[in-house]
Amino acid sequence: MYGPETPSRKRWGFLLTDQTDKRCLVYMEQFYTRDKANEGVTLPLSLPNGDMTEESLTILGIDSDDFKRANTEEQRKISTTLEIAAKIDDDEERLAFVTKREADSKLIILAALIKAWSFEEECTEENKINFLRNAPQIADAINSYAADRKRFFGNG
Repeated sequence: MYGPETPSRKRWGFLLTDQTDKRCLVYMEQFYTRDKANEGVTLPLSLPNGDMTEESLTILGIDSDDFKRANTEEQRKISTTLEIAAKIDDDEERLAFVTKREADSKLIILAALIKAWSFEEECTEENKINFLRNAPQIADAINSYAADRKRFFGNG
């Protein structure tokens, strides 16, 4: 807390006033995003031609524990990938190796954002990655949706 506790400043929150003297108490917890990101939100799915379907995904936010864990693990793997790539003499082979590994890593990270789905297929890591690899428009939508923190508070 900054400064002494005064009538306009309370522990864990600040009483803000605007020019019309409307008052609202803002608590630190109102800035928290992690719990909402871990709950997830529904992403309705449309076909590539734009037609809406009844299918949907439950998407976690970028502040979720699963996303942060997957992102950290994949960053470590990329470091290892670069060490391995440095030992490949052929430039084209090295580039292909790194490019494939980076693409796989992105899919793994995006798959970590899928909490559940409405498809009949089981929502396994392998199925999620396969779906995202073959439906890149959905991968793009997940990336945008998960990064929009407002959506997790009903404002998106």
